[in-house]
Amino acid sequence: MKRWYSAVLPMGLCALLAVAVGGCGSTIVPTTPHAPTEASAVQILEAAPSKYEVLGIVETTESLKWGEYASIEPVMTALKKKAAALGATGLLLDAAGAPVKATGMYNGKAFQVPIDGLPATKAMATAVYIVKP
Repeated sequence: MKRWYSAVLPMGLCALLAVAVGGCGSTIVPTTPHAPTEASAVQILEAAPSKYEVLGIVETTESLKWGEYASIEPVMTALKKKAAALGATGLLLDAAGAPVKATGMYNGKAFQVPIDGLPATKAMATAVYIVKP
């Protein structure tokens, strides 16, 4: 004999999971035009901020060789410049379609940068505009 809760329980768990996942996380705001910013003002983000606009994916094929002590200074500088040209205030180290991440040091901190594969031919990230609450 099949018990009533064997059918109801899975549906209830799915509903609870949907509410839990849907109620958390970041809010992506529709994109509006932004004036270019300074590359030095672009923040490196390892996780999405609470509210932001996606301006686009930025890529670089320049300087993909990691330097001394695994420095990725040239890679990050190139990505920040391209993000700033779009009006970004943040560089989210996440990019759709990036199958691999490579670790390197930038300003004394380790970061994982999305790359297109091994060996890497380009590094990429998502240029974002952080919306202030």
